[in-house]
Parts: sequence; C-alpha cells; structure tokens
Amino acid sequence: MQGQATHTGSSIRVLRKQAGMTLADLAASAGTAIAYLSRVETGKVTPTNAFVAQVTRAIADRLAGVTEAPRMGIAA
Repeated sequence: MQGQATHTGSSIRVLRKQAGMTLADLAASAGTAIAYLSRVETGKVTPTNAFVAQVTRAIADRLAGVTEAPRMGIAA
C-alpha cells in the first residue's frame, strides 16, 4: 500500500500547488495539522478516504474562489 500512499500524496501536492496553496493554507482549510498533511504528501502515511475528500473539497473551494473572483462586480 506504500505505493498507493505515495501516489495519493503526490497527487494532493500537485493539486495544492496548482491551486496556489501552501501546506499551511491547505491544512487550515481542510482542518488538519500541517505535519500530517506533509506526511501524506510524502507518502509516509496512508490517508483515509474521508481525509482525501476533506482535502479535495478545500482545494476545490479555493479554485472555485479563484474562478469566481473576476466575475464579481460585473453586471450581467
């Protein structure tokens, strides 16, 4: 299962960076510890499905905010 943990962790890291988030940003948004998130990203621990869903939601919320921001203040 170490291979799966490494793949999951590296995928989270790529998505986090694409969203322009630091470890601290994502940890705060997902309600987890920076140290735990770091261990997940490096494949040292295998996250639960619930944790992956939590992190995915936090990244999606960040990306939604980025894509919505330019629309604010523009009349339709």
